[in-house]
Parts: sequence; structure tokens; C-alpha cells
Amino acid sequence: MKRILVVLGILLFSLILAKAEVEEEKKEEKKEEVEETTYSAKKIEYIIEEDLIILSDSAMSKHKNIIVMADSIEYNVKTKVIKAYGHPFLIDDKDTITGMVMIFNIETRKGMVTVGATKIEKGFFTGDTILMVGEKTLNVKDGSFTTCSSNPAHYSFYSKKMKVYGNDMVVCEPVVLKV
Repeated sequence: MKRILVVLGILLFSLILAKAEVEEEKKEEKKEEVEETTYSAKKIEYIIEEDLIILSDSAMSKHKNIIVMADSIEYNVKTKVIKAYGHPFLIDDKDTITGMVMIFNIETRKGMVTVGATKIEKGFFTGDTILMVGEKTLNVKDGSFTTCSSNPAHYSFYSKKMKVYGNDMVVCEPVVLKV
């Protein structure tokens, strides 16, 4: 009888330890899932029905290493999409892109900028539409590239379609040199 009680006691103790370990693992998983997004603006509105945060006047949103600044920002909490209006800037690590209107998904890191501009290691890109399609990959429509830092540039290469691969390579068709 004593042996049965000892065995039952050991089994009960083992179950309690196993349950505690599982609960601890769940807590750690939840900690990893929580991703913080911070906001600031002179005026902040939250529309509960639409899960929409509207930042007006000197708006800024930060998620991980991505910072978006603009005159106004709309952030959809469910879809993780930021819409920025009025000279938006997106800073992702060391890369910066600016334009007139920006739509950007902070989870997929994909988005679009109208009348955009960005600097890469070897020069400057501008485009009527710049699509952020992957890790350091851009599709530029009606864009130009130059290494000239003057404004306006003394020369540039214009193309209807450009694909920019990081700081390494650009594929264009057709290309026109503007002087």
C-alpha cells in the first residue's frame, strides 16, 4: 500500500511539474508574439468600429526598426497597414524613402509611395510610383536615377520601368539619358 502511495505521489508531482513547464512555455510564446507599435502626434483619434488610429499634425509611428513620419497617418490595427499623407518619410534601418502619399504594411514590409524619392549607396531614385516589393527591392514606374546631388540634377537616366535590387543592381527598360 505504501508503494502505491509513493508511486501515486511521484506521478502527481511529475504531472504538476509538467503542467508548470507547459504554462511557462505558453507565457514565453505570448511574450514573443507581442509586438509594440508606438505613436505620437498633436492629435490622436481611435475609431473603435474600424480598428483605425488616426494621427494628425506631426504624426509618427514606430514598429520595430521602421519609423513613419508624415503630416497625418492612418493605421489600421487589424491589417497592419499605414497610410501616410503629407510628405511622408519611411525610415527602415538606414534606408529612407519619401513622397506625397505612402501606403505600407508593417508586417510584410511591402508598400507604395506616390511621387517618391529614395537614396541608395550609389545615387538617387525618383519615381511617380515606387513599389516596395521585397527586402530592399523596389519597382519604380516613370522613374529616374542619378548620382548627381544637385537639385535639379545635371543628368539622369529615365525609364518607364525600373527594378532596383538593394544597393547592387538596377534593371531598366527602355533607358533614356537626360542631360
